[in-house]
Amino acid sequence: MVGRAINRARKIWIVIISVFLVLSIAAMVWFLFFQAEKEITNKGVFVITDLNFGGYRWIKK
Repeated sequence: MVGRAINRARKIWIVIISVFLVLSIAAMVWFLFFQAEKEITNKGVFVITDLNFGGYRWIKK
């Protein structure tokens, strides 16, 4: 009787952990693949205007 209860509790924990892992993987895949499609709204061309002393000044055209 006690053995069955322990077995059932162990199976429930395995199911809970498995569901958590599957949902975590699904969320990670969604975040990596669908968030990468966002575009940069203020696109522009950046050019180097000054190379003195190894420093760079960037302007947006």
